[in-house]
Amino acid sequence: MSDHLISIVIATYNEASNIPELFRRIKEALKGYRYEIIIVDDSSPDGTAEIARRKMIEYGMDGRVIIRSERGLSSAILRGFRESRGDIIVVMDADLQHPPEVIPRLIEYMESRDLDIVIASRYIRGGGIESWSLYRRAISKLASFIARVLIPQIRGIKDPMSGFFALRRSVVDGIEMRPRGFKILLEIIVRGRWRRISEYPYVFGSRKQGRSKLRLRDMSSFILQVLDLSEYRLLKFMITGATGVAVNNIALYLLVSFGVPVYIASPIAIEIATINNFTINNLWTFTRFRRYGKWYSRLAKYHVAVGLGNAINYITVLLLNQYIGLIESNLLGIFLGFIANYLVSSEFVWEIKWASIEKSKDKKYLSASVVCRSL
Repeated sequence: MSDHLISIVIATYNEASNIPELFRRIKEALKGYRYEIIIVDDSSPDGTAEIARRKMIEYGMDGRVIIRSERGLSSAILRGFRESRGDIIVVMDADLQHPPEVIPRLIEYMESRDLDIVIASRYIRGGGIESWSLYRRAISKLASFIARVLIPQIRGIKDPMSGFFALRRSVVDGIEMRPRGFKILLEIIVRGRWRRISEYPYVFGSRKQGRSKLRLRDMSSFILQVLDLSEYRLLKFMITGATGVAVNNIALYLLVSFGVPVYIASPIAIEIATINNFTINNLWTFTRFRRYGKWYSRLAKYHVAVGLGNAINYITVLLLNQYIGLIESNLLGIFLGFIANYLVSSEFVWEIKWASIEKSKDKKYLSASVVCRSL
């Protein structure tokens, strides 16, 4: 059992019907622990804040309720961080889909393995989801895929979109956060100060009362958040690719105009475009990562990356043109080749560092994966 004070930060909006059961289960789950509850309520019209205050008094809980006039999950969590006093902070939702009974397991796992962040994960062995529709599952998987492609720091994590996690205060103390979406964990992983992070399995429960608050605006905010956290590298990579197309065509036209045979002019034009793309990506797209290796080494690696993308494009056309059409298979091949180029370039050419997974050897935590990164 932990000797640390644990701060449980819960952002709420119209959760009055869930608060009584939530507090009862937290009190039962954390018997013997020192903890406080920080409720950050965005002026819920259903009286969530007042019910939370009454239940804190009724159960003799340490904590407080902050009422804000603004809206936004991530900013509410950050306000909770500032108001909290604990050495360990737990973030969870009020809708009972995050079981309070899991909190002691997260704390025990964090302290037994000297971790800085523990993510309650739906997507590692032992985790799961109770009652999502196929559409909701597909949206969640797609969002995780997009985040992994764009943000290298989370590629070793199975459930980077989790809203249920524990962290040490030192991870966020003194760190400027700029949340614009509703997935605060992504912000913490990219900007936070941590060495070791892990996932612990849990089953995402069914909502007991109220309605889900996921809106189209939330999805657009998520895309903008991911782009911002990735420093817009994918968009820069696309723009650079477009300049390469222009350079390729101009070089090919000029070479042929001066009488160079096409079979010689074409590979020369391709090489000029490749060098053009590498130079722009090196100076602009991946400018922060130029410290890894010599430029000529990166240039050689970039040729390999481009070759892999071209090979994927070619294989896709060969395999699928009879089934979905020549143009369709070529467009799909170009897309897959582009994604491959970006991923290989970010990890192989410019060596953006991301978390590596080490499976736990402790049978008690066999389902959990440990991820490490230097500060």
